[in-house]
Amino acid sequence: PCFCSSARTTTREAMSSKKDRAIAAARGGEEEANFDRVSLSEDDWAIVEEIVASTDTLQELSLASTSMSDAETAVIAKALKGNASITVLWVGYNEITNAGAKSLADAIEGNATLLEFYLGGNKVSNIGAILFANALKENATLEKIWLNNNSITDAGASALADAIKSNLTLEVCDLSCNKIGDVG
Repeated sequence: PCFCSSARTTTREAMSSKKDRAIAAARGGEEEANFDRVSLSEDDWAIVEEIVASTDTLQELSLASTSMSDAETAVIAKALKGNASITVLWVGYNEITNAGAKSLADAIEGNATLLEFYLGGNKVSNIGAILFANALKENATLEKIWLNNNSITDAGASALADAIKSNLTLEVCDLSCNKIGDVG
């Protein structure tokens, strides 16, 4: 007998259940919502946006490996600008490019609660790194930023290094697995 179709159905049901649990947790006042590896529809993204814009209890939001695009990133970043509770945001291993990095950098620049930000495994290059460097010059709360596994080279690493000199709160800036040479 073939079990492939029933295995796919079970996996799909598990992902849907995980998504439903994450939405319920965020709407129910929980401190953490984990959407990792969950396929989100356009309607689901609208729900996540509403949660980010309106929550006052959610502290950790993970949207890693959700195939998040730049358009979805812009919507979440806009909602994050006014958020006063999220301290940890994970958006790693998605489809985020420099356009999405711009939205996120703008959000980080004025955000006063975000402490940890993970953007590893995306498609961010020096342009995005420079945008984050500029944001870090203004941000006074971020303690950890992960930009590993992107396409950042010496120029982006140098911009970030210069920004870190004037940032008094940043403790970790992970640029591992990028294309940085001795100059960066």
